[in-house]
Amino acid sequence: MNEKKENGELIIPEWTQGHEKILIDWADKAMCYRWLHARSHQRFSKINTYFTIPVIIMSTLTGTANFAQDRVPEDYRGYYSMGVGFVNILAGIITTIQQFLKISELNEGHRVSAIAWDKFYRKIKVELSKPTTERQNITDFLKNCTEEFDRLMETSPIIQKQIIELFQKTFSAGKLTNEQKESFSKLKKPEICDSLESVQTSIYKEEEGKKLRTNYKQLLTDIVANNLNDSLQDVETQKIQLIEQFVSLFESEMMRKPTLNELCSNLVSDDTQIDKQFLDSYWHKQDSTVIHIENDESKNDEENLEMAVL
Repeated sequence: MNEKKENGELIIPEWTQGHEKILIDWADKAMCYRWLHARSHQRFSKINTYFTIPVIIMSTLTGTANFAQDRVPEDYRGYYSMGVGFVNILAGIITTIQQFLKISELNEGHRVSAIAWDKFYRKIKVELSKPTTERQNITDFLKNCTEEFDRLMETSPIIQKQIIELFQKTFSAGKLTNEQKESFSKLKKPEICDSLESVQTSIYKEEEGKKLRTNYKQLLTDIVANNLNDSLQDVETQKIQLIEQFVSLFESEMMRKPTLNELCSNLVSDDTQIDKQFLDSYWHKQDSTVIHIENDESKNDEENLEMAVL
């Protein structure tokens, strides 16, 4: 576990979009593998039937023929025995070929793999469907999924080329709607399906919201530290930058622009030396950036909505 202790308290890693991206990638591939192994199971089940039924028929006929051998005329018994022996040899050859090609083992292997990949897919899907507060510890869950994915890759039978071509043909045919084709194009497909993707796309990138929050905190720290040293003009410029940074952060998290009351609730403080008069002046200059709400009822509601960015 990668849990760390800070000031004697245990810090549990939080879920991030990077973690979800990894799990989505595995779940998409698991869904593809489930389909591929299910179709492989159907194919080998049919082949196994083609091998098994003739052997059953020939074995039954030769067994019955051995009992009826005494009733065959003496002149034809030699040919009769040769015919029965030939059928027995043919049944043995078919059985040996079936065992050599491991038809039964591959049939069962693909069946088990299809079930296992389906369970792995549903496990991730259910976990991602939960709110982040109800999910398992990301460190343990990611470790378990990694081990299970590696195990399934090692134990699953090889997918034949015909099944891969069927997979591509099925989900690229003209019968599919444009939405289905678009969904298929976004799906993370296994490498065996001629889908190669550079590792460069997997490099960790800081989330946009987290980056905005970090920049906002840094700017706030700079303003508090420089209020006593900088000129009045520089302080004014930094205040405006802080307001604009807060507006960008608010818009990225709340999907709307902040109101004037929300700006006052979050920015007016002795540390920033931003007062309501300064915000009013800024609002009148940049009236397209914020929304002014006049009625008292809305004002009371908005005072309860403060972003935890400090």
